[in-house]
Amino acid sequence: MDTKFEYVKRSFCILELYGAIQGGGNLLCLHSFSTDGIRRILADDGAKVSEYWVGPINLAAAQTRCKEDKQMIDVFVQNQPGSFENVNQLITDKLTTDA
Repeated sequence: MDTKFEYVKRSFCILELYGAIQGGGNLLCLHSFSTDGIRRILADDGAKVSEYWVGPINLAAAQTRCKEDKQMIDVFVQNQPGSFENVNQLITDKLTTDA
């Protein structure tokens, strides 16, 4: 993952994380932060780790280059159990849990 966590601001990347988790794959993320640091980076309260704060995973607000791709991903996620909230929480839980 990049040091500014831009990865979790892109719809395709979040969908990729979701697919890996739902598929039971081993999710390995290379980054330079501790698990506690990632918790703070993804926190709701805006707590910063050094200069970085990403905020909670928010697939609904994530971006794509192409409007049609964004719509396709959003429709797919809306048809999943729990919709965006479940996907966001599932990814957050996985990224903030010690391996």
